[in-house]
Amino acid sequence: MSAGRFSPEVLEQIRQRVSLSDVVSKHAQGMKKKGRDWWACCPFHHEKTPSFHIHESKGYYHCFGCGAHGNVFDFIKEVRGGTFVDAVVYLGEMSGVDVQFEAYDPQEQKKRQDGYDVLEKTASFFEGNLKKSDLNYFENRGLSADTIQTFRLGLALDEWSSLTDHLMQQGYSKESLVEANVSSENKQKSKFYDRFRNRVMFPIESVDGKVVAFGGRVLNNDDDPKYLNSSENKFFNKRYMLYNLNRAREFIRKENQALVVEGYMDVIGLWQHGIKTA
Repeated sequence: MSAGRFSPEVLEQIRQRVSLSDVVSKHAQGMKKKGRDWWACCPFHHEKTPSFHIHESKGYYHCFGCGAHGNVFDFIKEVRGGTFVDAVVYLGEMSGVDVQFEAYDPQEQKKRQDGYDVLEKTASFFEGNLKKSDLNYFENRGLSADTIQTFRLGLALDEWSSLTDHLMQQGYSKESLVEANVSSENKQKSKFYDRFRNRVMFPIESVDGKVVAFGGRVLNNDDDPKYLNSSENKFFNKRYMLYNLNRAREFIRKENQALVVEGYMDVIGLWQHGIKTA
């Protein structure tokens, strides 16, 4: 192992809590909203016409005048001086995130990336199941095809290992599936099976749009819990996660309000009816 570094969880928590446009607004003049993005006069060179583009949803800025480009950590490095470590510590203090180092391990990094890949492919698998199904729970609840697609809603089949088999055929290890919390292991029988079965599925995404967990509502079975959610793991920390924040954030800032509701369908139903701040 080489030198210590910040854990991906720490950096992700900072990104979720810190708005790039808010940080830039403290140092740039003439901030204006155009569509989903912000524009400003570049703080790194003199200009009268804004050419500094803040792409909030993707987390980066770009100046078409001087070529400055980067994320919120790069921006703080440039405007305050110092190192990447200094920028992380500063933004950690600003956002209330406990900043800690961890040792860098290339094998651990590969496991982490495999986990994100597994979660993304799981969401796609559930979406595909829903498209092939004769019975669409979400349509029966009044959701449009566009809303279903926007929220990537899906279906876990009433089968023991269809997802597990699908992902293993693509070369992912059993350990990766368990770490991502999409498969479980029966250690007595040394068998792996799908964590979610016979449920409609709600992917849970981080503020930058990565699939990190799932919520599943049972179909036609009173013996199982109505809702089953992913357990907390290296990808999913419930304390730092708000469902739909990745989509709602720009509307919350624009309207200066946020609605906190109980369930997935509450959020989605409000969105479909034009209320985008839930």
